[in-house]
Amino acid sequence: MAEQAPRIVPLPDQQEELLGEVVFPGEWETQITEQFGHAPEFAKSAHRIAEDWRQIMEDEQSICTRLAAVMANGEPPESDAAMDLAEEHCNGLRRWFFDRTPELHVAFAQMFDADEQMRASFERVADGLTGYLRRAIVANADRSEESAEGD
Repeated sequence: MAEQAPRIVPLPDQQEELLGEVVFPGEWETQITEQFGHAPEFAKSAHRIAEDWRQIMEDEQSICTRLAAVMANGEPPESDAAMDLAEEHCNGLRRWFFDRTPELHVAFAQMFDADEQMRASFERVADGLTGYLRRAIVANADRSEESAEGD
């Protein structure tokens, strides 16, 4: 039997359990695998990511749940509590996927707000969470910039 190429996304039957309604288009994985599947780095990364999806989603859920509690307590997205959770979210991107900058995190926040599926995944945790997270991420990026200027 031929060795199967490593997967970069969960199997289709695992996607709903792990990601909720967020799914990856089938052609996306095919295109990526065809272009990069031969590289040893790809195989290593794909195996690591496949093993880590459950932890990635648990981390995301934890941050969103805690951020929803901060929001429910009436704290503004510019509060230290909200910005600290935005920073934790940003660090999760760094831990699991790629180095990030505050500007890149802001771009992701805008994508969360603009993409219907992404927005729905946050709104399932709490109504208004997507916009609140976006504003907390922007405030945290501003805080990071101010901190860098003070150094």
